[in-house]
Amino acid sequence: MGILKYAYIKADLVYIGGGYGEGIHNVLEAAVYKVPIFVGPNVYKSKECVELIEKGAILSVNNPEKLMSKLTLLFQSFNEINEQNKLEQFFDSKLNASSHICKSIKTYIQNV
Repeated sequence: MGILKYAYIKADLVYIGGGYGEGIHNVLEAAVYKVPIFVGPNVYKSKECVELIEKGAILSVNNPEKLMSKLTLLFQSFNEINEQNKLEQFFDSKLNASSHICKSIKTYIQNV
């Protein structure tokens, strides 16, 4: 993980750049700190980002007006928004990922 993790820990919200061009920067660096996250629309190369959008844990915006609209809503109802809970649920659901991967590898090796 990069140096931005030191900025994310202090953030109240994060906009992850890169979502308007070829790809997107790492969303997990910010997501682990459970702050509201916004990204651009081109996130298809990041499995984690797509999954987090589908779960409603981060918000994809495709133009500056939509970003400003979402930010306004966020600030108006900051205490009611539960992105932190959704991010926590996402990371909790991945706790045994290494175990599942090892089991899959073992099963694959046994069947080869």
